[in-house]
Amino acid sequence: MTDRGDAGGGRDRAVTVQIGAVILFGFLIVALSTYQAAVVPDQNREVEFLHNQEVQTDVVQVANSLSATGRTGSAAPQTVALGTRYPSRALFVNPPPARGSLYTDRSARNVSLSNVTVLRPDGTTDDEAADYWDGTVQFDTAFVVYEPRYNQYRDAPTTRYESGVVFNRFPSNATLNVTDQRLVDGDRVTLVVVEGNLSASGVDAASVDPSAVSVVTRRERIAGGAELTVPSTRPASVWAGAELLNVEENPAIDAVTDVAGADAVRIELNDTRSTSLGVAVVSVGERSDTVADPEPAYLSVERAPTTASNGTTREVVVEVRDEYGNPVDAATVVADTDGSGGFAANTLATGEDGRATFEYTPGVVGDEVLQFGVDNLVDPAEPLGANVTVTVNAGAASAGDGGAEGINPAESGDIRLIGESTSGNTVTLTLNNTGATANITGARINFYFETSSNNREYDSARLESSDPPLVIGGPFEQLSPEIILQNNTQTDVDVVFSGDGSTNNGEFFIITIEYDNQETDTYFVNVQGQGSGGGGGGGGGGGGGGNPGNGRGPPG
Repeated sequence: MTDRGDAGGGRDRAVTVQIGAVILFGFLIVALSTYQAAVVPDQNREVEFLHNQEVQTDVVQVANSLSATGRTGSAAPQTVALGTRYPSRALFVNPPPARGSLYTDRSARNVSLSNVTVLRPDGTTDDEAADYWDGTVQFDTAFVVYEPRYNQYRDAPTTRYESGVVFNRFPSNATLNVTDQRLVDGDRVTLVVVEGNLSASGVDAASVDPSAVSVVTRRERIAGGAELTVPSTRPASVWAGAELLNVEENPAIDAVTDVAGADAVRIELNDTRSTSLGVAVVSVGERSDTVADPEPAYLSVERAPTTASNGTTREVVVEVRDEYGNPVDAATVVADTDGSGGFAANTLATGEDGRATFEYTPGVVGDEVLQFGVDNLVDPAEPLGANVTVTVNAGAASAGDGGAEGINPAESGDIRLIGESTSGNTVTLTLNNTGATANITGARINFYFETSSNNREYDSARLESSDPPLVIGGPFEQLSPEIILQNNTQTDVDVVFSGDGSTNNGEFFIITIEYDNQETDTYFVNVQGQGSGGGGGGGGGGGGGGNPGNGRGPPG
């Protein structure tokens, strides 16, 4: 009986081991199941959360690229990581990789401008530009949207680029800014119109390569009181808040209101401040066949004389702009007059700056109308046409100025050159403004005469600290900053030459200066360089004992 008992005990112990193994295996299964059900989703949710942070940065980079393309015409392509994959697991199961979509939302989106009055540099209304901008001007645009489809991060936001702002919209419909707004910056308003159809979805990264349709290379100065309507899925109260336009402390904006019946807000600009307006157009994805390249929309006369003497030649600069207010390259501009005057060429093509410079020679004494149009002469009331009236005077030398007509003006109300001095490579002009306050807005160094003893040459000059430098014999340049000449005041203006040159007695140069009233004056300037001698200022023909030499640059 003892042996039977021992044998039964061994069998009992074997059963106990088996039961313990089953229980341990059960615990293992429960632990694995718990890990699969709780820990793996938490870890995957963290992977998705980190991906969402990265993709928000990607969308911000896309917004930066859109802005840079609108300013410069080109920008580096950007990539957006649409989805993410989970780390490999030996014993556990992952869901399919998380996916996402990047697309343009073009559902009834447009931006409009109204109450726009374009100004000239002197603050007067630009009537030619007004022919186009008068009323309400509207452009179609789009939003850029990234929408995630995560397996675990169910409350992840959709990241949107709308009217210059990147923000997150959560499933609860709450929103959170990712970037500041780029629409209004001080006295500058910049619109980036988005064209094209972008559609990408999946797990891998998508490339976004914006292309420029119309680039903001020049801006329009507009009077106060303009209204800007931009599409937005967020209300005016958000736009007016401190995180965006901060209307309460922003002197450039009077009010922000919702547009009834539309996902849009209306921004009313301050009616006492002028604003610099720029509209850029950038395409992403596939460009629609219905979207054409910008065409000439209006023509403006940027510089023209109001008076001229017969027998002289004056420059008239016209500029062609597209429907967004940006210069148009290679547009054909035709010109004519209603009198006996004429142009060196009646047809010119605009350059990259959208400008064409005509050389006008007045005819008989009296008023003469200069006519301009794109492709053909049209009614000046049309946006693509413009007329300018020039009063033609009889040509004669100015009394006592010792030079040709138009050189060194000396009448009452003129800006007179009354002196010049030289120090190193700097020639200081003393200008006496006998009329109203005027700003020097542009200039040209027509000609520089060098003596034969001067074996070195200047190649350019700069007026004060203004940019750009003036190439000797080169074209007119618009200066920034402008140089102010107060009324009834003498002002010294430094002409600083650069290049491998030196000043010598007997040398001279001719400079033509443009003012903000569109008038131009030409001055003959003696250079008092090394040695003694040299001519007096303002006389326009005096000068002392240099050696014969050579001139550079075409005469003005």
